[in-house]
Amino acid sequence: MRIQALVKRKRRIRVGRGFSKMELKAVNLSVREALKLGIPIDPRRSTMHSENIETLKSFLKENIQVKKPTKPGATTPSVKVGKKKEGKEAKATADLTKIQGIGAIRAQQLKSIGIDSIEKLAKANPKEISKNLQVAEKRVAKWISNAKQILLNESTEETS
Repeated sequence: MRIQALVKRKRRIRVGRGFSKMELKAVNLSVREALKLGIPIDPRRSTMHSENIETLKSFLKENIQVKKPTKPGATTPSVKVGKKKEGKEAKATADLTKIQGIGAIRAQQLKSIGIDSIEKLAKANPKEISKNLQVAEKRVAKWISNAKQILLNESTEETS
C-alpha cells in the first residue's frame, strides 16, 4: 500500500513528497520508525494537517499493531523472558555474558554459530565471527581479547 501526504498552500491541495515530523509525532512515530515502515518523510515541511494524521493512523491500523504508549521513564525489557535454560546451556550463555560487550542476545547468536564458551571464543577466528554475525571485525577482536583476559585471570586465581 502506498501512502501519500497532502499539502495545502494558497487554497490549493496537492500530493506532497512526504509527511512532516509534526504529523509523525502526532501518531507517536519517530522518523526512523516511519522510514522502516516505508512512510515517506519531507523534512522541509513544518505544517501539520489533520487529513495526513488520519491517513497515518489508518495506515498504522492496517499494517501494524499500534503500541500503547508507556509511562515516561519506564523501560521495557529488550529480551523476552521464556522458560529457564537448563544445565550446561544456561552456564555457557552465562559464561559468554561475562565478557564486556556481549549481552544475552549476542551470546545466543554466538551459540548459534558454535561458540558456546569463553574458551571457544578465545580460540576463534575474528574474521569468521564478524562475517557470520555481521559485526565489525574490530569489535570481535575486542571480545576475543576480553575472553583471553578472563581466562588468564581465572587461571591465575586457581594457581594461587
